[in-house]
Amino acid sequence: MENVAILGGGSWGTALAISLAKKKIAVDLWCRNTAQAEEMEKSRVNSKYLPNAELPEGVHVTADLKDAVSGKSMVVLAVTSQSVRILSRGWLKTRSWLMWLKDWNWVQICA
Repeated sequence: MENVAILGGGSWGTALAISLAKKKIAVDLWCRNTAQAEEMEKSRVNSKYLPNAELPEGVHVTADLKDAVSGKSMVVLAVTSQSVRILSRGWLKTRSWLMWLKDWNWVQICA
């Protein structure tokens, strides 16, 4: 089974996580806010950004960036442009950029 990380717990990241989980792809959905991640994992709903959509079983919500990206076949960046700087700081703490580029299989997704 494929295992994907989606970085960004807003409406777009949540909708993508739901869509992938419905296709039997395991998803770790990363949220910057720990309280939001815990609430989403417990209630199985993103009440802040997508309140009418339930998170399927295949979606695991976490605020731990290292946990979210470890061992994933693909990582999707689904954050606002304002959040990229914050997220990149977390990346630098998690691994070196060279290792990220070496380990990941980059794919193009077409709708």
